[in-house]
Parts: sequence; C-alpha cells; structure tokens
Amino acid sequence: MNKIKIIASALTALLCVSGTVMAFDRDGAGKYNRLAGSTAPNSFSATAPKSNSSSHRIAELEEFDRKLDQEHAFLKKAGVASATPMYVEAKGRVKETLVEERARGNQQGRKVVTEAKQAFTVCSTHVTAVLMQFERERNLVNARRMAAERDSMLIVLHNLHEAISRIEGGRAFKLAQDLEATKGKAADLQSDLEATKGRAAHLESDLEATRGKAADLQSDLEATRGIAADLQSDLAATQASLAAERERLRQVMEDAQKRLNELQSDLINVSKDARGTIISMSDILFETGRANLTANLKTNLARIAGILMVYKEPNILVEGHTDNVGSRERNQKLSEDRAKNVMNFISENGVAPERLTAIGSAFDKPIADNSTPEGRAKNRRVDLIIMEEELDYGQKKD
Repeated sequence: MNKIKIIASALTALLCVSGTVMAFDRDGAGKYNRLAGSTAPNSFSATAPKSNSSSHRIAELEEFDRKLDQEHAFLKKAGVASATPMYVEAKGRVKETLVEERARGNQQGRKVVTEAKQAFTVCSTHVTAVLMQFERERNLVNARRMAAERDSMLIVLHNLHEAISRIEGGRAFKLAQDLEATKGKAADLQSDLEATKGRAAHLESDLEATRGKAADLQSDLEATRGIAADLQSDLAATQASLAAERERLRQVMEDAQKRLNELQSDLINVSKDARGTIISMSDILFETGRANLTANLKTNLARIAGILMVYKEPNILVEGHTDNVGSRERNQKLSEDRAKNVMNFISENGVAPERLTAIGSAFDKPIADNSTPEGRAKNRRVDLIIMEEELDYGQKKD
C-alpha cells in the first residue's frame, strides 16, 4: 500500500514538472513568463524614435510616461525596491520636458527648434536608459523564477530517483525513462537561464554607454544655452551702439548740410537730388578755356574741403561739364582736367583720396540752353556730388 502511494505521488510530481517544462519548450520564453504569472510587455527598444515636430515629441513623451508606469508596476509587484528611485527621477524629467515642450507651443526659429530637439533627446536618452535598467531587472526576476523552478524540478527528480530505486519491474523502467526526459528538459531550462544572464550582462553594458551619451548631450545643451545667452547680450549691445551711431551721424549730416547751404552764392549753387547733395561751381571760377584753379575757386574749395572732412562717411563724385562750343574731344579733356584739378585740391586739403572720383562729361549733361550765352555759362561748371544714397545713418545699402 505504501509503495502504491509513493508511486502515485511520484507520477503526479513527474507529470506536473513534465507539463511545465514541455509548455516552456513548446511555446518559448514568452509563454513561460505567463505560466509564471508575468504580465510584463515586450522589451523596450534601446533606440528612441526621432521626432520632427513638437506634437510628435509630446506624443512620444506621453508614451514614455505610460511605459515607465507599466514597467515600475511590474517591478514593484516583483519586490524590486531599487526601481522606485529611478522611476521617480525619470518621471520627473519626462514631466519637466513635457511642460517645456508645451510652453514653447508653435514657436519658430532655429534656436528654439534646436533647444527643443536637444532637450527631447536628453530626456528620451535618459528614459531609455531607465527602461533598459528595468528590462535588466525584469530579466533577473525571471532568472530567479527559473532558478526556483529548476531547484523544484531537481527535488522532484531526487524524489523520483528514490522511488525508482524501490520499485521493481516495468514500472521502474518507465520511471527511469521519464527521469531521463526530465533531465533533458532541465538541461534546456539551464541553457535558457544562461542565455538570459548573458543578455542581462549585454544590457548592462548598453546601459552604461547610454548613460555616458546622456551626460554628453546634457553638457552640449548647457553649452548651447550659454552661447545663446551670450549672443542675445551681444545683439542688444550692438543694437544700442548702432542706434547711438545713427543718431550721431544724423546730427553730423544735419550740421554739414547747414554749413553747405551757407556756401550758397552767385558762384556756388547747393541743391539736392536722388543721389544726394550737389555743390555746383560756375565757369567763372576758372579762366576761360583753361582748367587751372583760380584763387577765388581755391578759397571756396578750401571751405568745402573743411566741411567734407567732418562729413566723413559718403563718397564724393567730382563731375566736370562744358558748353557745346568747340569739338567734343577738346571739351571732354577740358571737363576731365577741371574735375581732376578740383579733386586733387580738396584731397590736398584733408579729404581722403579713396572717397574721391573725378569724371568729365563734356557737354552731355547741360542744365541750361546752350543756344544762349547765359545758358552756356550755366553749363560750364564743376559739380561735387555728395553721394548720400549710400548712407542710411550709418548702414551701407546692399
């Protein structure tokens, strides 16, 4: 009677163990986890997807938040106390990044987009590292469960071995066969356990590498924010300096224009057109048919040069003009010589040579009728053109 009870007990244990191992062998590690009571989701990928918009980043941050809750609930149920500090830190970082992302809204600009992407990358890298750590802890929990199952099976095998030694005949042979089969399943389970430990070690290595990358990204983000703050400060200082310079130039130009207007006389005419201020000197300031500067012309040019030395920014075009009496060749040369002589004189009196250009226009640009003596006298002139269209109170036009 006792032998029958022992055999029945041994067979019941063998069937239970054999059924569990066969279920693992047939359905794989995923179903084994379900047999062991695990409700854990599949492992989280170590590479977070890239995002190209604020709405995508917000959706991914919310998904991170959900996965953190799910993974922490599993580990907490399994009694892994070390998961809670990592969970709290990761949840806080996700919440902070979500607040910043929602605050940015639809803001545009290269600096805003760059900061948003960098903040998201730092957060996603950190959360991915935490999820990888959680996966490692999950594997360790499963490994411990599998080790416990293995130990239980070894106990059953030991009991079976003792029962077989006391049983004779065909039943003993059958139990021996079952024992060998169970040993094979146990060997497979041991192999799976070693593979799980190897994967856990690999995940540990990936986790350390990810932590290093997260630290580098955090450092880059802080450096970028510092550079942005410096640029903002420099921009404000530059704008203030530019405003002051524009005001200074405006005052200088007003004063110079007033002094130029004071030169208005029978010999000198001051006017303005689209190019700027034009100082026109009549032919009476030259000897007839010659380009030499008269004493009277030199006196007036010296006064003009003194004004132009203060009026520093614009370039000056010196144009010589004649009436239509005589050949074009003679009038062209005469207009060029007069323009050059005037340019050289004001240069010698302090106006920078690089600001000056002299050209002769002969009788191509009359301002009066060449058919009358009065008109021809007006056309025989030298114009100083202060090219103010190049200025915008201190800024050159493109």
